[in-house]
Amino acid sequence: MAITKDDIVAKASEKFVREGCRRVTMDDISKELRISKRTLYETFANKEVLLEAVLMEIKEQSRRGQEAYMDKVREKGANPLYAMLFTINNYGHFHERYSLLVNDVSRTYPELIEKLFLPRETIMKENLKSHLEQLYRDGYLRENTDLELAAATLAMFVTRTLQNTDETFDRNASVACELSFTYIRGLLKTEHIARYEQEEAWMRENLTS
Repeated sequence: MAITKDDIVAKASEKFVREGCRRVTMDDISKELRISKRTLYETFANKEVLLEAVLMEIKEQSRRGQEAYMDKVREKGANPLYAMLFTINNYGHFHERYSLLVNDVSRTYPELIEKLFLPRETIMKENLKSHLEQLYRDGYLRENTDLELAAATLAMFVTRTLQNTDETFDRNASVACELSFTYIRGLLKTEHIARYEQEEAWMRENLTS
């Protein structure tokens, strides 16, 4: 049976996760698949192209996981707080299985992380602003909340923290989420804080289950 592009990506993903992207060579992958290097290079021009395909598949798996999570949210009942929390985590969460690989790639091929995983601040600001506007209309936020400033601040927390090169990518993602959760809590009217904490606890429990 002929080896397909998907077969190569799947096997390379396993090897990159297991051994790290810096250590694994194209020769290693061709041997693992029992194909010639020529066949491998005809499909993927170099290791960076192959690694990008692996990361794209990880991103797709993350997207499917997020869709499954949102199904749980819909089953529990529509609530703008869920959408707000989910938007933050949508940019900050990766499956535990891949955190080491993503961190490895961020050190070795930072341009791939920037290309595939770092959200654009302006786009994220507009996305967050729409959620904040809904929260404001539904009476969750304090009166006279500056929604433009709040959206810009949240977008900055997430995007700029993820770009920090002094920490691992998953550590940056965790910090970005915690900063955002704390900031959102501060925007809420007092009577909604207890409910927010319940929603956040539910989200944390169900995000990776």
